[in-house]
Amino acid sequence: LTEESRRIFGELGSAVAKTLGFRDSWVFLGAKGVREPSPFELHVRNNRGSNKYEGWPEALEMEGCVPRRLPDP
Repeated sequence: LTEESRRIFGELGSAVAKTLGFRDSWVFLGAKGVREPSPFELHVRNNRGSNKYEGWPEALEMEGCVPRRLPDP
């Protein structure tokens, strides 16, 4: 990721985008105008000693309900 893309993900609520590494597993859901870190973010570091799939960390799955933002009045 470029520094610009990391910055943009941060503006969307990512707390991890600035520290993502090569082949890390990451899933993220953010929104424009978020003021706090998104609760919808999971991250597993790429680690040769503990990777699950021949050079790749385990796959991540996330489920749940995403709150719907209503338009400003």
